Amino acid sequence: MVKAILLKKSAAWQNLLTQMGICYKILEETGSPANHNDCQLFIINGSLDVETCKCLEESHIDKIAVITTPEASRTAVKESIRTDIVVNGDKYYFDRPLVFYQKSDRIVKKSSFLPFSLDEAFKWKGSIRKQFYSKQKEMPTENVRKTNLQEVFRFTWNFLLDALEEKKLIPVTSSLLPDNRPLFIFRIDTDFATERDTVELYEICRKHNINASWFVDVHSEKLLSAYTKFTEQEIALHCDRHYVYRKMEPNERNIVRANQALLNAGLAPRGFAAPFGAWNPELEKVLFAHDYLYSSEFAYAYDALPIIRWQENKRILQIPVHPINPGRLRRSHFREQEIGEYFIDYIRQCSSRGVPAIIYHHPSLILNALIPRIFEYVNKHEFNNLTMENYAIWWLKRAENLCRIKSDEVLMTTELKRDIINYPADYERIYKKSWRYWLHEWEARKARLYFKRNGYPQYLD
Repeated sequence: MVKAILLKKSAAWQNLLTQMGICYKILEETGSPANHNDCQLFIINGSLDVETCKCLEESHIDKIAVITTPEASRTAVKESIRTDIVVNGDKYYFDRPLVFYQKSDRIVKKSSFLPFSLDEAFKWKGSIRKQFYSKQKEMPTENVRKTNLQEVFRFTWNFLLDALEEKKLIPVTSSLLPDNRPLFIFRIDTDFATERDTVELYEICRKHNINASWFVDVHSEKLLSAYTKFTEQEIALHCDRHYVYRKMEPNERNIVRANQALLNAGLAPRGFAAPFGAWNPELEKVLFAHDYLYSSEFAYAYDALPIIRWQENKRILQIPVHPINPGRLRRSHFREQEIGEYFIDYIRQCSSRGVPAIIYHHPSLILNALIPRIFEYVNKHEFNNLTMENYAIWWLKRAENLCRIKSDEVLMTTELKRDIINYPADYERIYKKSWRYWLHEWEARKARLYFKRNGYPQYLD
């Protein structure tokens, strides 16, 4: 198993190492690097003191992969600002511009230099509408995080692997998939769904043995009663008012009202997904205060591996999903067969990369008919299927056990491999905004304004 030393605490680095299944210790908490002779990776994400630098040079530098970052020297020189880059033939698209630095002479010379600040790239800078690639001329859009965290982490992941391989170190780590099997998770947001839509989708899930995670709005007591009869499904929380506020207090009122409605129906949610996939720090404060196990907002992250958020002695797991749902594709004039192909292509790519395939759907009598084809594909290829709650439990347990000498069956070892995405030649079409892009943005803003003013609309069957 790969073991690492991280010089200083860092939510970005700690999450990346957890995703990679690498056991790590934080040097500022555990003392001299001489106390960690069994490590293979030393990440210098801050300024080294003279004693530590001397110890590293004398006893570790030729044995392990040493990574330095712009934070390792205050004299790091800015080189360029990039939104994409090609390294070793692999293309990376960051979407938001990142500052790239030159390696300083004051940084440990026999080290691999990560040319941007992972901590800075990890900071949340808001969300923006983005087009998602498809073979069709018209591409679907969604409001997501400005920075493509999947690409930031993927670049750093491959960078670390290159450094380990240069030292001829075998990167054996903990698997990021339960049982080392391809994983499929099906999330359902129930806003505006009728009872007929909902029950039909439930029957499709049951017929194909799919355990789904249902994020419930609470506008209908009749529907809440129906959810109590669902078996082998997770019932989680979506909203009372279909809106995310900028301040903590209205977010708390919204969540407390919705949560109480579920509790009154005999349902106890542990997960949350915000309306519109929106996220802000004030919303997260409420989730911490009410001890949610996880949440899932693509304005925070999408298409990435889970991310642990810490607040003092509490933690919440962010579970990113693919932000495009069947309704979005239909809005972009995809035909039924094309919608099915879009999701099967996405699931196939996730399987080839060794990451979970997590998609979501809104119950709809028209679009429900597309779902069996997707379920048939994942069953035929023997995907593991978990609810988001069960995956959150597994991931957090895996994180706890990474550095334990004696662990249980939650950890299985695997060889760490490069994360490769083969982008199509015309991928950069996503950055050419058509008039439909602006139409979708206008429609979304209009909808958010409506729900802010009116709450949840009365739905008539």
